[in-house]
Amino acid sequence: MIIVTKEQFFNFIKAQPDDRELRFSESSTNQPCGCPMIHYAKEFFDESYLCALTFSWVKDQRIPYAEFERGINLYSFLCNAINYKQFKKHLSEKYPDFNWS
Repeated sequence: MIIVTKEQFFNFIKAQPDDRELRFSESSTNQPCGCPMIHYAKEFFDESYLCALTFSWVKDQRIPYAEFERGINLYSFLCNAINYKQFKKHLSEKYPDFNWS
């Protein structure tokens, strides 16, 4: 099982172009845009189809593939952002201890 730390995930978010579009309602790799968990999966995981759940990614018939470290999940950072600029602003307010610069 792959474990994704908050630092790994936040560093990925920080590296995304501000104008990259987000759709929190799209939670599988076969959808055109996707939520941040799907963007992360497409970049780092070697699976053709994954679905993002609250704190994990699953494949074929909901077989666990990867999960966040304990203490974080999708609802930890869910918001109405439509791009990474808005998402980064939201996260920087919610997690000010992380180096967002």
